[in-house]
Amino acid sequence: MTENLEIIEAIKNARKAKGLSQTSFGELVGVPQSHISKIEKGGVDIKLSSLIQIARALDLEVKLVPKRALPAVESIVAGVSRDRTAPALSNIRNAQKALDHLRNIAGAPANYIEVFEQIDRALKGLQALNYDTDAYVRLEKATSPIWKITFPPKQFSPAEGLKENSSEVGKIIKILERVGKSLRELRNSLVHRHEKADLLERPAYLLEDDVD
Repeated sequence: MTENLEIIEAIKNARKAKGLSQTSFGELVGVPQSHISKIEKGGVDIKLSSLIQIARALDLEVKLVPKRALPAVESIVAGVSRDRTAPALSNIRNAQKALDHLRNIAGAPANYIEVFEQIDRALKGLQALNYDTDAYVRLEKATSPIWKITFPPKQFSPAEGLKENSSEVGKIIKILERVGKSLRELRNSLVHRHEKADLLERPAYLLEDDVD
């Protein structure tokens, strides 16, 4: 039973790390979202053929490993699964492109531009960090509202530009403000985590030198 739970958790984490919803993942595997939900809740017994199909959709492989080699394999897998920096940087670049597209709308009001600058600073700060699976999922959640913004709003006229007091623009600014806040909180959290990790990894004699 423990082994089943570990496999289920690995499938769920791998799906989230690849940025797939249960629906989009189900489309890849060829099953409805409801079935993916049951799998991740442990509500169905996965056939070996289905497990192989699911694993390969997540760029994973199902292999029988000699028991004595298991510690070495787990160590390697742990190192690979922690490093999600490459897809995180891709997410940041895509977010910047989407924001640049929105920012280039003619006649954007001043407070609209200010929010963009705040998000820009947060994204630049996030580019310099490393990401494990948890940090990548949090980054994806923070940037996800950007993809839901559609332009031009109903009140938009190329001749007049965006009307600062329009309800559509107001909604967009609120969404972007939440995005900026989430990105700043994520950056602060990751910076703190990295500083703490660096401190723990420093040799004891260096820590003693700091006291002086």
